[in-house]
Amino acid sequence: MPNDESLRPFEYYTIFTRRVMSALDQWFDMLSGSVGLSNSELKVLAFLHAKPSSDTAQWTATQLGISKALVSKVVEQLCTKGYLKQVQDRDDRRCYHLIVQDAAKPLLAGINEQFIQSWEIISRGISDEEFKQYLNVMSKIIRNISEGFGFDMPGISIDTDDKQ
Repeated sequence: MPNDESLRPFEYYTIFTRRVMSALDQWFDMLSGSVGLSNSELKVLAFLHAKPSSDTAQWTATQLGISKALVSKVVEQLCTKGYLKQVQDRDDRRCYHLIVQDAAKPLLAGINEQFIQSWEIISRGISDEEFKQYLNVMSKIIRNISEGFGFDMPGISIDTDDKQ
């Protein structure tokens, strides 16, 4: 049975992760409200804009950690607003590719500008080297969890200069 001291790193990690995620969720709520989208709509649209090669509902759901049903609902809403278009795959008729439409570009430009301004606030006092160290540590934690417990965590790749 682990003693209290051996659980301390897990406790710190859990509390820290929850606080960061809670703060980021609040930030996304604020940002999405300012552009007239739901939090989920903003995340899906921004993800598809940033990663156009990752253009299916299944892949989007996997990468954002949300259900495919929610992604499908959000995609329908974004299509209705004219921001996304679904195109059926030629080889697999069950698969649809999600394509960001020109109507979304002005909105995405505004979102991008707000991301940049927000990142300046979020990263204040954190050097590039410190951020790379953080990414490396998180990458190792994710890899250790994946390999150590056999969890499938596809597509997680953190690219920094310091390969270890």
